[in-house]
Parts: sequence; structure tokens; C-alpha cells
Amino acid sequence: MSHRCPARYCTAVVSDVHLMCRTDWYRVPRPLRIAVLYAYDGGRGVGSEALRRAQSAAIRAVNREVRRS
Repeated sequence: MSHRCPARYCTAVVSDVHLMCRTDWYRVPRPLRIAVLYAYDGGRGVGSEALRRAQSAAIRAVNREVRRS
């Protein structure tokens, strides 16, 4: 399965195992990237509130960054 990258104006399609495309992932501040990976916990965190919050924060951050560019 796949989905569209959640970053505003991005049209990349990414695998469901990734939150967003590589370009936009590296626009997310490093502490938030680490929080997503920590909450994901090798797949054990799928569906958890911690992962949902970390992913939402990462998406908000990348969309703020895109707005500035």
C-alpha cells in the first residue's frame, strides 16, 4: 500500500512504511524525527497514541517549513 506525502504541495507517493517522502522527512527537525522513530519502535508502536502525536507534530513542522520556503 502507499499514500501521498502529507507535506503541503508535495505530490510524492510513498510506501505505507514511511510517514513522508525522504525530502520532506529531512525538513522535519531532528528531535521530532527521533520522536517518531522512538514511538514507532520497530513497528510495535503502530496505532499508539504516542506515535499518532509524534507523527502529527512532524507533519505540522514540515508544513510550517514549507510555508516559509
